[in-house]
Amino acid sequence: FTSTRENSQVKMEETDGIKEEVSVSEVKRKPRNSPSLLINLDHLPLTHEHILKTILLYSDAQTLSTCERVCSTWRWWISSSRIWTEMLAVVRVRARSLAWSIRYCIAGVGDGWMDDMACEFVVHRLEHLSEGAREVAKQGGRVMVRGCAIKTSRIIEDTKTIMGTANYSQLMFDLLKREESQMKIQEQRLPSELRSSLVDWMFDIGGECAFKTETVHQAVGIVDRALSHGLEEDHSPQVLAITALRVAAEFEDGDAPPSLYDMYTDATGDEFTEKEISDIVDHLLRTLQFNWYFPSSHLFISKLSQMTDAKPMTIHLSHYLNDLLLVSGNPGGQFYPASVIASACCAAAQQFLGLDTWQACLVGITGYSVDQLETLIKYITRLHKDARDTENQAVPNKYLEPEFYCVAMLDQEQPLRSKVILEYFNAENVLVKH
Repeated sequence: FTSTRENSQVKMEETDGIKEEVSVSEVKRKPRNSPSLLINLDHLPLTHEHILKTILLYSDAQTLSTCERVCSTWRWWISSSRIWTEMLAVVRVRARSLAWSIRYCIAGVGDGWMDDMACEFVVHRLEHLSEGAREVAKQGGRVMVRGCAIKTSRIIEDTKTIMGTANYSQLMFDLLKREESQMKIQEQRLPSELRSSLVDWMFDIGGECAFKTETVHQAVGIVDRALSHGLEEDHSPQVLAITALRVAAEFEDGDAPPSLYDMYTDATGDEFTEKEISDIVDHLLRTLQFNWYFPSSHLFISKLSQMTDAKPMTIHLSHYLNDLLLVSGNPGGQFYPASVIASACCAAAQQFLGLDTWQACLVGITGYSVDQLETLIKYITRLHKDARDTENQAVPNKYLEPEFYCVAMLDQEQPLRSKVILEYFNAENVLVKH
């Protein structure tokens, strides 16, 4: 470019005999005491902002973040523009398009995706982030918009990498753990007995409405996050639970049954209009900043079982122990990542069935040693032993059904009955009394 007059806002450039107006931005000088930069581009005038913006929006949020980090001139321009909002709009469309292409063009993705719960999670996560991005763009501040754009862009790139890999199981598991790390630690605000009764009631409702187990797990996660934000001061825990089930069901099951809406009245004795219910849903989602969908321990167990080719009896017993733990809560109210809980449940199930508690291949897949899981395994084993003696029986009653191989009837103190159950379902495991 030809040199411009000082303080000029518009300059004329002649290209092939045609005069063109080009916008010129002021160049922000690097402060004397500012930290050193990776690349010193402070004196680069941003004369073609629209070209730079087009290039950045064509790349991804990580590239934009890098530009913001390495150059103070770009950082000043990026912070003073709406490019992060525009980037969020771009990645939102990309996430929605990628989810659509996976869901409806599955043949072009790869074998096994149709039967993989983790793939379903990725599709739902992309759709969830896409919907959340729209609301964040409307109401979120710059920091929230930037974070949402980077997070959405990262899972898009991770998903594309997995789609281009033939043996993608380990990459998928690693993706689930990365998404899990985005979840903040939740502070338990309800007394443990009250929370256990609430979660048990949610399992009862889930059974009445024929919800997937994953739906109930996601709904419990929503309730825990809502309670950590103090929403029990605005709505009763029962109303929050039904609202969470509605949100999760619309996502996992496609829709919430009409009977679920009647439970608002049954739970509180008050009449709720459709608008009031929608307002409660909206209040809940806004409080959670439209960011509630994360990998559950149920999903991790399903993925681990698939990767290790576990037997049906082991899978059902692992899920049973996991659901018992969800109702009772973690020992001492301590937070455990979903992948750790899933690993401990699988290990406890294998230990009960007389198998190796935690094989070397599982250490390689999860990154957890048996020593890291030992405390949780012992706690889960005690829960299993006392499961039929507690007041909360929704989960044990569910797993008495033949559909789940009657795993709730397995008992170390009654080895003969357990042996009959194992033989009836053609289990190849041999029960060893410990």
